[in-house]
Amino acid sequence: MTTPSNQETPVFSPDDLLMTAQEAENLAQEAPDVSQKAPDVAQEASEPSGVQGDTPKTSDALPEAPRPQETTKQEPEADPRITEDDRNAFMRHILGGNRFIKEYSYHGGAAVIRQSRTVAENDMVYDLMAADIRAGVISSTATSVDYLLRIYRYYLASSLIAMEVKSDVGKTVFRPEGDSIEARHKWINESFNETQLRLLLRCQEEFEYLVSTLFKESISEDFTGGRVGVF
Repeated sequence: MTTPSNQETPVFSPDDLLMTAQEAENLAQEAPDVSQKAPDVAQEASEPSGVQGDTPKTSDALPEAPRPQETTKQEPEADPRITEDDRNAFMRHILGGNRFIKEYSYHGGAAVIRQSRTVAENDMVYDLMAADIRAGVISSTATSVDYLLRIYRYYLASSLIAMEVKSDVGKTVFRPEGDSIEARHKWINESFNETQLRLLLRCQEEFEYLVSTLFKESISEDFTGGRVGVF
């Protein structure tokens, strides 16, 4: 190929691509000392920032996990309204099948004696309540005043044994009359004044609470403790 006359072709020799030993030494001296400035990555990885010396152990670096607290069984506090005589009588009621009987005294002159109901009496109370609801005598709402008043009167008619009232002239004893809860309910409404009925209903409410609470206690594992010898 013909080379243009106005340009000269440069001529290279292999020596032009080589670096003399002196030039290589000079270049090495001018280059920055990277080994002095580069951080020790391995050392930094093994030591946390700002900590000098030995690497802390894992057990020292991490807080100890809280241990589960041992809990002791908390026994429910005994209701001061319930006596040991109540509990013993209720145990005899459960194991012997006899009725649970409780006597209440009010104002130093009135004594109300009542007994627990049988299953048949409870069923009769519910049948009477259903009939009253169907007849429109009471509301079907279990929290309404007329509903509660009626069912407690039926409870009273089936649980009341006697009411004794003492006065200066002697003692008057009221005993329910009638062979059925319905007949006794009618007798209660006709025999007592409003104050006496309120007293009886209050007593009935306390009696229902007592029986319910004693039943809850009776299914606990320590209810029978120390009561074997009461029979």
